[in-house]
Amino acid sequence: MVSSKEKDGAPFAPRGIILSDDNVLFVADFMDHGNKQGQIRTYDGTTGVFFGNLDHSGFGEPFYPRGVVIGPDGLLYVSVFDISNPNSGWVLRFDPNTGDFLDVFIESNSENNLHRPEGLVFNPDGSKLYITSFQEIRPGVMDTDKILVFDGETGEYLDEDRIDLYSVNEPRAFAQAILFGPDGKLFVPITGGSVETTGSVRRYDVESKMFDEIVPPASEGGSLGEPWYLTFGNTDPAALAYHSEEGIG
Repeated sequence: MVSSKEKDGAPFAPRGIILSDDNVLFVADFMDHGNKQGQIRTYDGTTGVFFGNLDHSGFGEPFYPRGVVIGPDGLLYVSVFDISNPNSGWVLRFDPNTGDFLDVFIESNSENNLHRPEGLVFNPDGSKLYITSFQEIRPGVMDTDKILVFDGETGEYLDEDRIDLYSVNEPRAFAQAILFGPDGKLFVPITGGSVETTGSVRRYDVESKMFDEIVPPASEGGSLGEPWYLTFGNTDPAALAYHSEEGIG
């Protein structure tokens, strides 16, 4: 790991956060002062003592990390995009023990249209990786904000599993954080898009792609303004998997 010269290693713009089984707190510090590139910072999970930053020097693109999760292979997955190109997107892998950058697991292209990825989480059996895709600059009205799905082992894009958060000509809805919860359902807080949808929390069946609203939009009396990250009491703090009394799922 690369040590930081900053006072106590305090993050400037923290986003995703997880706590590993080794009691190491990983924080995605999105950017530094003056829009400088961010870091993945690590701390002692008990004392908060700063350990250092992960070494992302092997990644040749601008590094603005947003979401973090430990995958079923024990590696650290990090969602990244370039603030000068909002429709960019990558998912990188690091060795959480050494802090070394390993590879680019997923990269935005014309097939997957991964834009501004943030929330990322594996499904209960670890076979698929779900990632939010938010189009700040939409090429046209036919484009929608989505939750994209990739093979959890190979990174192959699984278009048939994609979840569109709204249909063309419907009120816009976008999410920037997601989490699996009870009964294998995917919980999606709607951060923004339109007054008809903002502030709601949806519960998706990932097979049918149908959802119900467990929290209504703010415009309909819901208690949330612009919800982002969420968790359950039984959420694994590293893998973000939900543990029921019977096991995961």
